[in-house]
Amino acid sequence: MVACAVTRSAHVWAVGVGVVFVLATSVAQAQPRGGRNGSNNDETEAQHAQGNRLREQGRHAEARDLFRALYERTQDPRALVRQGLAEMALQEWIAADEHLTAGLATQGNRWVDENRARINGALHDVQTHVGSLAVECGPAGATLTVNDTARGVCPVSAPLRLAVGSATVRVEAPGQPPRSETVQVVAGSEPLRVRVVVDPPAPPPPPTPTVNESLRRRRRTMLALGGVSLGLGAAGVGVGLAGFTALDNNTVGLVGVAAGGALLVTGVVLLVVAPSRRDVEGRAALCAPTFDRPGLACAVTF
Repeated sequence: MVACAVTRSAHVWAVGVGVVFVLATSVAQAQPRGGRNGSNNDETEAQHAQGNRLREQGRHAEARDLFRALYERTQDPRALVRQGLAEMALQEWIAADEHLTAGLATQGNRWVDENRARINGALHDVQTHVGSLAVECGPAGATLTVNDTARGVCPVSAPLRLAVGSATVRVEAPGQPPRSETVQVVAGSEPLRVRVVVDPPAPPPPPTPTVNESLRRRRRTMLALGGVSLGLGAAGVGVGLAGFTALDNNTVGLVGVAAGGALLVTGVVLLVVAPSRRDVEGRAALCAPTFDRPGLACAVTF
C-alpha cells in the first residue's frame, strides 16, 4: 500500500509540475533557428505544445520520446527538463535525475531561470528514489554489470547512480568464474561502497619432468651415493686392518673389515647400475634399482 501511495504521489507531482510549466510558458523563449519567417521556431513551439498535451493526457512515454527527439534537434533546455518530467512520471528515476539535473544546470536561459524553483522541487522528489554506489572492482579491464546492465569496465572512477532498492553487482574476467555481490541502495548523496574483485588466474602447474630429466636426477643420485659408499668402505677396511695390526684387537678388525667391505660392494653396485650418459641422452633403455621399495624401475627413452 505504501508503494502504491508513493507511485501515485510521484505521478501526480510530475503531472502537476508539467501543467504549471505549460501555463507559465505560453510564450516561447528560444530564438528562431530557421529562415526569416521563423517557421522552424513555430514548429518547435508546436512540438512543445504537443508534448505537453501528451503529458496532460497521461501518455508520458510518447511525450518522453517527443521531447528527447526535440532536444537532440534543438538543444533547447525546455525539452530536456520536460523529458525529465515525463521520465519522472514513468518512474524512470535515473534518467529523470540525469535530465532534470542537466536542465537545471543551464545558465542564461530565461525559461529555466523563471522555473528554477519548480525544477528543483521535481528534482528533489526524484532524488528520494535515487542513490549512489561506489564500486571497487578488478582486475583492470574486467566487465562490470549492475542488475544485468553493462556499466563499463574496471576500475570505476566515479560512483554509479542507481534506483533505490536491491542491486546486484557482477564482475567478469576472461578465464575466471564471475563474482557478484548484492547490496541495498538507499537514497542520499553519500555513496554506498562495495568491493567485487575476481581472483587472479591460478599459476600453471609445474612442468612434468621428462624421462631424460628423471634419468639425469637418478644418475646424479646414484653416482653420489656410490662415491660416498666407496669412501666409507675404504675407511672401514682401513680401520679393520689397523685393528688387526696396530691395535691387536680382533673385534675391531673384524667389524671394520666387514662393514668396510659391505660399503665397498654397495658403492661398486651403485656405480655400475647408475644410468650412463648414453641413457640420459635418450639412446637406450634403462632398468635400475629403486630406493623406496624392492625392485627395479625401467624407463625407455626415444
